[in-house]
Amino acid sequence: MLALALLIAIPPHYLWRILHISSPWPRFFLAAAARICGARVKVKGAALKRDVFYISNHVSWIDILAIAGASGTAFVAKAEIRDAPVVGWLATLNRTVFVEREDRLGVAEQINRLRDALAETWSVTVFP
Repeated sequence: MLALALLIAIPPHYLWRILHISSPWPRFFLAAAARICGARVKVKGAALKRDVFYISNHVSWIDILAIAGASGTAFVAKAEIRDAPVVGWLATLNRTVFVEREDRLGVAEQINRLRDALAETWSVTVFP
């Protein structure tokens, strides 16, 4: 079921990216994945779509599926995730901002990448 959702979502996602349009497909895919995993997400109040910096408690991988599926947010993640098979590719599709936690001298550049993500009207979530 999840593989079918990927096959349906990937081609239009890349088309939207080529046209430099914000793609809704990662959000749809992640919402479907959360639902398949058993998560039932309810959003109360007006949904904030962009220019939002969320800070959340991280309990499991389902958090990512549920939060991204409900809000369309990108995430801040450690750089090692980028190299993980499948998960790294999916994280990249969702505009994840990867940070090198050990690179103390590169903090300014990493903050600039996060600032750029917010300037491009993304919402971004970090799990401290």
